Parts: sequence; C-alpha cells; structure tokens
Amino acid sequence: MYSVASMGRKRTFGEIDGFPPGTTFVNRDEANKAGVHRNPQTGIVGGKDGAESVVLAGGYTDQDDGDVIVYTGEGGRNSNTGKRNGDQELVRGNLGLRRNVDTEMPVRVIRGAKADTPYSPKQGYRYSGLYRVTAAWRDTNEGWLTWRFRLEAFGELRLDERPGALVPVKEINSPVRRIERKYLAQLREAKLAQKVKEIYDFKCQICVTQLVTPAGKYAEAAHIRGLGEPHNGPDELDNLLCLCPNHHVLFDRGAISIRNGRDVIDVATGSQIYTLKIEHEIDIRHLDYHAKHVSYPAESWIHYDANKARSLAQDPAG
Repeated sequence: MYSVASMGRKRTFGEIDGFPPGTTFVNRDEANKAGVHRNPQTGIVGGKDGAESVVLAGGYTDQDDGDVIVYTGEGGRNSNTGKRNGDQELVRGNLGLRRNVDTEMPVRVIRGAKADTPYSPKQGYRYSGLYRVTAAWRDTNEGWLTWRFRLEAFGELRLDERPGALVPVKEINSPVRRIERKYLAQLREAKLAQKVKEIYDFKCQICVTQLVTPAGKYAEAAHIRGLGEPHNGPDELDNLLCLCPNHHVLFDRGAISIRNGRDVIDVATGSQIYTLKIEHEIDIRHLDYHAKHVSYPAESWIHYDANKARSLAQDPAG
C-alpha cells in the first residue's frame, strides 16, 4: 500500500483498512468519509501523480464485464443536462488514470446502483476491489473526443450479480479451450516477431540502433495497433515494427507517432525527428489508427517541459 498526503487527508493507493471488497455505502458521502472514494462530486479521484479510485454510476458509457472494465473518462459533458458538449482533456482524473498505466498503481472500483451493469448493487454503492489500469486510448463518442481506460481486476473481488442478468458462458470459453487458443496465438505472434526482426537485422526502424548482448542481437517487435481489446489489431506482419526498447516504449505510450507512412513525429512538439526505415509492407491504416487513438495531442503535454520531451524523443537514452 502506497500513501501520500493530499488535501489535508491521507491519500491511499490500494486497500483502505477496515473497508474490504464487498463493503457497501448508502451514498458517496459515506464512501468519502471512509476514504474509499474521497470526492463525492467526481467519478475519478486523482491527478497528475495518479488516480486512486473510480466510480461506475451510469453517467458515461462504460463497458463492464466484471473483472474487466472499459472505463470512460470524465469531462466534456454539460453538468445540468448530462449531454456531451465538448472534448475530454487529459487533465485531472483522466491524467491520473493515464499515469496509473505507467506506475501500475491500482485503483479502487466502486459501483453504484444506477450504473448500467449487471454487477452493480441494487441500491447505494459497493466497493468491488482493486483494478490495474492496463491501457489508455482516445476514442469518439457522440462526435466528441473521449478517453477510455481498460481496468483489469486482481486480488479479492466482490461483485453483486443481479438475477437473470448474467450471460451464459459458452463451451468455447472453457479453461482448456482458452489455454489452447492462447498458446497457439502466442506461438504465431512469436514467429511473426522473429521475422520482422530478421528483416531489419535487429536494427531499430526509427534510430537504426542495433543492440548486441552476450546472447546475440536484440530488438523488439512492436504492434502498431495493439492485439485484442481495446484496439483489436491483427496479428499480421504488416502490423509490426522492429524497434529498440526505448523507441518501443515511446511508441506504445504515444510520445511518438508515424505520419504520412514514414515521418516519425515527436508528438510533444509536432516536429519530425526521424524517417522510418521500411523494408516490409506496412498497412498505413494501422499507423493512422495509432496516430489517432494512441499518440497524444500536443495539448496533453502541458504537464511536461517541451524541450526535455523533445530531447528524450530524439535521444531516449538521455
């Protein structure tokens, strides 16, 4: 458990002593007093150093599968009518959840009775347990830019399953079938990763760096459009890049993007810093998807020093 002082009260990332998963609250004020969700007015409690808790209360379009949640960010909505009236920005709670992807700090998930999910309580609020924020991306909803976050449960979990609301699990999703499919997918992915690295002789397509270790040459295969939820990218060679570890991280975290098929852009400054080396067919649609949904717009970098961000993108080793 990791704590910092915030707003005159103890801020905690993780469990709150005395309030285990399954604890119910009459309203948000009770959850606030318990320290489980310290702001009864917002759906996300957090800031630039990370988010500590979120509430599913039906105000936004969340996808709730129990142990996995696609959570919609806050903002861009008229407080009186509840209708969307603008883009969501990477500030306050949204920035906090995005920060959790990097820090791997967990968030407490509280479900309210008004949430459109089979796992919410019949009344009041229920603390369900801890979730990791494993991905963040931009989407559109009602024509407005929207932030989405993938939350995955770990540890003890308590869900209130309403009678008749559960979807039967199909036979194809049995544990044996899931393990078999996962193994075959991993085997195919490993073969494609090796192939793209061999094409470039283990040199980064961005900076042309080739790392050599006692075990041999080293590079990483980066999916342009991520596999599975939420991006649903294909496991194909045209969706892969051969990158050094530093540029792989910057690409996955949206600090750099590739425009016009080969221009490597420092997103913080909007300037071109490299030209992508291309020796295999790349589906430009995946590059466009990454630029739109994964890379961060310039205004998202207001919390960082632009000159420092530029130098890191050009020389990740610092």
